[in-house]
Amino acid sequence: MTEAKRNLIYTSMTVGQVADSLGFVEQAYFSRFFKRTTDLTLKAFRLQRREI
Repeated sequence: MTEAKRNLIYTSMTVGQVADSLGFVEQAYFSRFFKRTTDLTLKAFRLQRREI
């Protein structure tokens, strides 16, 4: 999850590219996994980090 967060914060990679780089076959599964793990959607996570 640390790698996913790092890629979402510090790169311009799309969610699909982040999912691929972490070995997820489907972007939708990565999105659900991220939400369950962080209690945030991917969009909410990125928006929250931009505000900091």
